[in-house]
Amino acid sequence: MAAYLVNLKKTSEGLIVLPVCWLSWMWNHGTRVAVPVLAPYLTEKYSLTVFEAAVLSGITYLSFYGFMIVSGQAVVRIGYKRSVALSTLGAALLFAFAGYAPTTLMLFLLLFLTGFSLSLYLPAAIPWLSGLFNSSKRGLVVGIHESAAPTGQTLGPVFVAVAAALLALEQVFVAWAVIATLAGVLIILLAKPTPSMVVQAARDAQLMSIKRLGIIIIVTLGVLIGNLGVLPLIPIYLVNVFGLERGFVATLVGLSRLLGLIGQPVGGYLSDRFGRLTLITILTILTFLSTAYIAYAPFNILYIVFLVIQATATAMYFPVVYALISEEARAYASIQIGRLLFVSGLLGPTLTAFVMGYLAETFSYTIAFTYPLIFTLLSVVAVPWLRKAPHK
Repeated sequence: MAAYLVNLKKTSEGLIVLPVCWLSWMWNHGTRVAVPVLAPYLTEKYSLTVFEAAVLSGITYLSFYGFMIVSGQAVVRIGYKRSVALSTLGAALLFAFAGYAPTTLMLFLLLFLTGFSLSLYLPAAIPWLSGLFNSSKRGLVVGIHESAAPTGQTLGPVFVAVAAALLALEQVFVAWAVIATLAGVLIILLAKPTPSMVVQAARDAQLMSIKRLGIIIIVTLGVLIGNLGVLPLIPIYLVNVFGLERGFVATLVGLSRLLGLIGQPVGGYLSDRFGRLTLITILTILTFLSTAYIAYAPFNILYIVFLVIQATATAMYFPVVYALISEEARAYASIQIGRLLFVSGLLGPTLTAFVMGYLAETFSYTIAFTYPLIFTLLSVVAVPWLRKAPHK
């Protein structure tokens, strides 16, 4: 009876924290995608070169993934609630100030620091939410939270595009930052305090071996490169090689990501039912097959089907791997998640776009798409080793 009451108390708190964290994570993703949408407006205001505009579009991603290596350590020291609140409110303030940056250098610095603040969020939110619900629902809860990512990727660009048509550019930054400010204030007011995890994290540091985390990184790297890494080249490829109309291609690529909205909670739920590693195996195989089809097949109805499969498989993967790390690494999960995203994020979507662009321009699109295919194959090969690698 006592255990039931404890679980009930945890669940009731989780039902308060989950929607607020969902709003914060939606804004987090939306901000990183919205910056490229604002690049043309900022190019005009600051007279940016093409190179500077390209760097501007990727600068928050660079700092977001780059600072993940220290974000997990910070979370362990200051606690989950304070980390989420600091990340959300800090990023909102920095982003709002970026709209009023007097110089190009200050604009770049503020957006870089915005990415740094954003990086503090996920290593805190995932283990926090995982601990607030019964373990049998962990995958589903993380999946519901992760559905904020595709929502933000859709709403962020739409919001700033509409706002830019109605407001001054400086006001667009402030208007978008209001959403994060609301989320941060609600976290402070509604969530219960969470303690520092330094002592417990030190005890749990050995629960997930370096070998096991390394294999998880290899698998994640392949999934990330197989989807987000190839995404910047797919529209150009479809237009230049198959002669498709640009508006149709943009719509097609955008719609292919929509199933990720429901794919993430479904992926988490299925991993609760059938096991994390079973679902990871299936999703890595689907990622490899869909990437191979996209790389070598002609454009037809099946091409569209595999675009959807690829995007949905990636969306389903992340709730599963986050739940896996949370339940195995426990209080040390913040640090392990930070390490995972630091390596896979920098080598995955951050680097792959540059490599594929070079290969396509220097050699051919076929060779360019072979690059991510190699990594997705490595993911498939690595999964059986994940089953064997000790986690204690």
